[in-house]
Amino acid sequence: MRAMIAPGEPCIQRFRSSMPGTYVARASASRNRDGFLTLEFRSGERADFNKCIVDAIGAARIPVELAGPVEVPLMFDFTATGH
Repeated sequence: MRAMIAPGEPCIQRFRSSMPGTYVARASASRNRDGFLTLEFRSGERADFNKCIVDAIGAARIPVELAGPVEVPLMFDFTATGH
């Protein structure tokens, strides 16, 4: 799980001041043809933040073994200090 969170930390820091205290979204996680994790948001009102997370996960090239797409509930706590 840490491999998925670490690439998104710059997005969290970048958007921290403009996000609500808690941001809840749903995404679909899948394996691309090269074997790396891809993420596609299905809900969540902040398209700019969602895109940042998707781009960061894609750039991180995280290897995964998935039989097919998996729906993933996501919650970001912007009230926490640090990360």
